Amino acid sequence: MTQTQDIIERLLLLDQLSRLPAVLEAALPFDGQELLVGLRARAKTAEAGGQHAEAAFLRSLVPRVEEALPRSAVTGASRAPATPTELLDRLLAYGSALDQYLVARRYPELARASVPLLQSWFADARTVERERHASAIAVIGVVWGGPNDQAFGRVMWSALQRRRGAARAARRHLDRAQPDGTPAGDTLRLQLLAARTALTDTGGELEEAVRMAREGLTAATAHADTVAARLFHEELAGCLRSLGRTSEALPHVNAALEALPDHEAAAAERSSLLNLRGLIQEDLGEYDLGAADFAAAGLAAQRCGDERRRFEAVTNGAASLSKAGRQREALQAFEQVLAEARRHHHDRRVSATLNNIGQVRLAMGDAAGARNSFLDAINGCRILPQGDTGELISWFGLADATSALGDADSAKHLYLAALITGITSGHYDTALGDYLLRGQKFDDQDRVAHLRLLQSAFAQLTSWRHRAAVGAFLAREVIRGGEQERGHRLFADLLAEATSRDPEGLECLAVRTRFASVLAHELGRPRAALAEYQLARRHVQRLLARTQVPDRRAELVSEHFGIYEALLGLLVGAPEALGLTESEAWRLAFDLHEEAKSPTTLAHLGAAPLTSAETEALLAEAAPPEGMAFVSFFCGTRHTYVFVLATNAELRAERVRIGRDELQGAADELRRIFNGDPQGFPPLAPLRPRAPHRRSIAFLDALGPRLTAFAGFAPPQTLICVAPHGPLHLLPLHALPMADGARLATRNCLTYTPSLSVLAPVLRRRTPLRRTGRALFVGVAAQEDPNPELFRTDGTLLKSAGWQVTELTGADAHPSAVLHALSAADVAHFTCHGYADPANPMESGLVLSPLGTSEPPTKHIRRLSVAQRSAALLRPSQLADHPSVPALLTLRACSSAWQAETNRGDEFAGLTRAFLQAGARSVLSTLWNVDQESSGLQVSALYSRMKADPNTPLWVCYWRAQRELLDRSGAPWLTHPYHFAPMVLNGDWR
Repeated sequence: MTQTQDIIERLLLLDQLSRLPAVLEAALPFDGQELLVGLRARAKTAEAGGQHAEAAFLRSLVPRVEEALPRSAVTGASRAPATPTELLDRLLAYGSALDQYLVARRYPELARASVPLLQSWFADARTVERERHASAIAVIGVVWGGPNDQAFGRVMWSALQRRRGAARAARRHLDRAQPDGTPAGDTLRLQLLAARTALTDTGGELEEAVRMAREGLTAATAHADTVAARLFHEELAGCLRSLGRTSEALPHVNAALEALPDHEAAAAERSSLLNLRGLIQEDLGEYDLGAADFAAAGLAAQRCGDERRRFEAVTNGAASLSKAGRQREALQAFEQVLAEARRHHHDRRVSATLNNIGQVRLAMGDAAGARNSFLDAINGCRILPQGDTGELISWFGLADATSALGDADSAKHLYLAALITGITSGHYDTALGDYLLRGQKFDDQDRVAHLRLLQSAFAQLTSWRHRAAVGAFLAREVIRGGEQERGHRLFADLLAEATSRDPEGLECLAVRTRFASVLAHELGRPRAALAEYQLARRHVQRLLARTQVPDRRAELVSEHFGIYEALLGLLVGAPEALGLTESEAWRLAFDLHEEAKSPTTLAHLGAAPLTSAETEALLAEAAPPEGMAFVSFFCGTRHTYVFVLATNAELRAERVRIGRDELQGAADELRRIFNGDPQGFPPLAPLRPRAPHRRSIAFLDALGPRLTAFAGFAPPQTLICVAPHGPLHLLPLHALPMADGARLATRNCLTYTPSLSVLAPVLRRRTPLRRTGRALFVGVAAQEDPNPELFRTDGTLLKSAGWQVTELTGADAHPSAVLHALSAADVAHFTCHGYADPANPMESGLVLSPLGTSEPPTKHIRRLSVAQRSAALLRPSQLADHPSVPALLTLRACSSAWQAETNRGDEFAGLTRAFLQAGARSVLSTLWNVDQESSGLQVSALYSRMKADPNTPLWVCYWRAQRELLDRSGAPWLTHPYHFAPMVLNGDWR
């Protein structure tokens, strides 16, 4: 296949004509006239063969290709250049300086005449052809130009050599650019200084590069040279970021962006600067601002047809999702990037994206999938230039995945192969730093050699990121070797260096957190550890204060979850070692745990975390006359912390040895046993309602005595409001057995809330709690439901209890009709499907009938367009704007209380939380797919008690209805948690 035929084949695969310039530029060098002739010939052949659609497409491509042809392809090699500009354009068709020189030598008069055009010709260059422009300028300027032109040519030549990694050659050209005694103009001096600064940066002498860039910025400002000033600002931003001084870097990249002219020719440079600023924002923990910059960088690159910069932007955007802990979204984004890279046959981008996918899969726990991704990337590396950094990442990633799969011996060999690959390809810092940080396990006889290697690496590494990580590793190893004071000094010095570089950078936060951990465990200095952890926590609070996106608050807490967990471990585990009384330590621990719970929901509610004193005031204000208790949990990696605040009692805190993984496993298994798992292996049918005891829930009962000890601090027959955390949101705490074997629900009534801080604004809402006897029933089946009639009968539950019921079912139950009917109801009962939107909980909702159609809705809401989704959903955001919301919303949808944890910041995507956030006072929802009979009995009993005595508190009516199921001696199966425990009351219990 000829080159022209190959280009035509790629053009036929185009899915967007906007990518046409990028495809043509990637194919350089080629003869444009030959391509146009080939397109016309291929169109005639297709027409003759009856392929009329292909022929029409090829004919339509001809004028577009002609318009998009790069300069170097427009001027064919078949005729001699007639003007200096034609000669310069002709040189672009040749990839090497030698070839360009040989061509230019044939036309010496034109070459000499082209010298005055070099600066303007370069300024008009397309981004993707800049390197060929620079090479041509170097040839023409050095061979045919005067002193200043020769100097400019050598600056260009030096830049080319620097980008190719030939630092010595680059420096030699710069040295020859201005011979001793030769005067240089201001512009040339600034160009020379900028080139030397970039070369110094490339050589790893970052501090010297910063000094030179500051000198250049001062000179450029004095001479009002805005272009040079912008370049020095950009150089300073990059160097300062590499040095870990990100707070200093941000103003410089902002200044460079402000100085950039607002026209299309500057789009490529704008994309580069936005990418750099996005990375700096990430270093400062501002992932939302970084993501915005990456998106803007991608658009700027797309406008100028720069596919390399666009790829960089979309890759950084996907990586930002991963850094923020949103691995599933990151995986989807990277898979889209991979598909595009493969479609355009760009091997380097394919390998780079496979590496990123491998890293995300590792973070998700899919070691086998990660291993396959890294292997595919390594196979792709065979066709990439030797020394490509992607190959180094692939080998380390493959070793990580192999280690995660349990093959330690193979992993050790792969780590060594990665180290050798990195060192031999010129990536010493990265290879050595990553090798030392990969958790290699050395035998005792290797400890001395290992420490020597760590010390040598720490002294030689120039990358601050690697120095910080290797330094912390070295200090910890020194301490473990028995040299505690020396290790302490190493850590303290490293923290001092991190603070001096950038006290607000994430590297400083990481070093401080590692230091605090060593103080708490290896060095046995809990007071010093508490002080460092508190400083780290305040750093996280400053990040929270700066974030502009509420959803980012929970992600931040999730990223730094270990700080809060460590603080609670110190305060609850050993308060006496901190010099604090139990009361002081527990109050501080309570305030900290509440700070870490539901931060995004709190932000949407405009509320702040409660302190222990404010929680005591809330308890006194809202407790029933007989008293009650607040119980709040915090799930850590190894322990669960329980805080109990009861009426007329002091705050108590306990630490229970149950970790997050055990609780999550119990929640997943419970859902599987009760709902069934027909897609699993082996498949499992739903539970048989009349024989629930045939399936064991011993794993759930085993949690009971450890998790229900708090009940002893609340009097029997009273209310306990529970604020779960993490997987505990998914478990029926009221169904757990106590130490005596009795279920907790037999002793106390339990209601729930996302957190006590979220509960406060719910309890203080000024909407009246009406008890007029009016109710709304909404029943909508989906087109996939085999028994749609089951969704339309719940109105009888309210009617039999004496309520005046407005019924909206089927096609009549569209969102606008339901919203209108809500205004007059005390209770709204929904029997329908629900949809949870993890990215935007307020856009979750109940699936109703779209207005104007008799067709039932689909329960697969994600498959609908935005407009179709909007027509079918009753969203919490609509209730937030509603003048009157019923006191009680009952969601008898399947698993309507089930929530998906989005991160460890205690944020869950679910309908219950969304409706409480929107303004509902109380929500009755279900933890799993309920049995029609037993759930109907419970709801009917609840409604009957509410109607019979409007003055009875809601929690009393709810608990008595629950107890009725437990006390039915004629139906023993109803005493099983499957029947009495799925319906939970959330929010206001009054």
